[in-house]
Amino acid sequence: MGAVFAIFAGFYYWIEKIVGLAYNETLGKIHFWLFFVGVNITFFPMHFLGLSGMPRRIPDYPDAFSFWNAVASFGSYISIIATLLFFYIIYDLFMTQFLVTQANPWKNYAKEIKPVMALSAIFFDVPEAFQLNFQEPATDIMSKIIDLHHDVAFYLIIILCSVLYMLTVIVIYYHSDNIETPRVAFEHHEKLEQWWTMIPAAILITIAIPSFSLLYSIDELNDPQLTLKVIGHQWYWSYEIGEIIDNKLREVNFDSYMVAEDDLITGAFRLLDTDVHVLLPIRTPVRLIITSADVIHSFAVPALGVKMDACPGRLNQVSLFINYNGFFYGQCSELCGINHAFMPIVIEAVTIDEYYAWIRKMLD
Repeated sequence: MGAVFAIFAGFYYWIEKIVGLAYNETLGKIHFWLFFVGVNITFFPMHFLGLSGMPRRIPDYPDAFSFWNAVASFGSYISIIATLLFFYIIYDLFMTQFLVTQANPWKNYAKEIKPVMALSAIFFDVPEAFQLNFQEPATDIMSKIIDLHHDVAFYLIIILCSVLYMLTVIVIYYHSDNIETPRVAFEHHEKLEQWWTMIPAAILITIAIPSFSLLYSIDELNDPQLTLKVIGHQWYWSYEIGEIIDNKLREVNFDSYMVAEDDLITGAFRLLDTDVHVLLPIRTPVRLIITSADVIHSFAVPALGVKMDACPGRLNQVSLFINYNGFFYGQCSELCGINHAFMPIVIEAVTIDEYYAWIRKMLD
């Protein structure tokens, strides 16, 4: 068990220095003492059993040792609870986004922690290293896109397994070294040709029906209550919002540039954060009008299911209906020049009251 305690100690010591996040110290202490008590209660009776000549870890003991067996079982339950708590500490570490207060955690690790943007930090939808799945969908459209992907992947897996099975059978039974399997020579097989034509056609029809439904729903606009104009430049984004404030039509115009790596604050994302965030209200139909001032760009935010080309001299539009608060990150997805990789997008979804407060602040 010493090795297990060494693993826990190594985790608690190095995790802050490696990822720059701090675990919940109170939960860490509870986990340590629970595991310490559980392990000792589990193995302490083993000494009495060993002194009495009884083997360790057998399913049943004589009645004289049933008490010590029950004590060891109780200690095992405590150890299991402590192990589950350890996994929760890991979950809490990454989901609540606690940051180490030291600027460089390699010098002196900090015991003080501070939450970043409270519960909204849970919904930082950004690409992750070695990510295999989609980001958490924040709109119904993105949820449908993910569902369609999974449906198509289902058919692809069936096709892949079927083709691999047929190839394996052909290689095994028709290999030149296999002289026992009789060869069957045929030139035409009408039934087989009919089936291998009808089955792929049926699969394509099954995929096409939800695909067309999704395409039409993406292009549909449901009485937008807010219009955001997005203009792509080399190499930054400009935004324009028109709102009626105090019975007057007011316009908010601003540019959004990527934050340089040297200027990033603790917790910000490299190559993804901007100096000005775009605030949009949740559960409100929003229309995006996208264009470009120079070359072709592409406005893409994966978590929102948005990817629309920004073409000079042309207005493209797409609708949004964001379901929950959060920060959603995107980038230009069309090669647009030498700094194509350095024009990120940050959309901050807030309540309608917070949105109008931000509009008034931008107008001041």
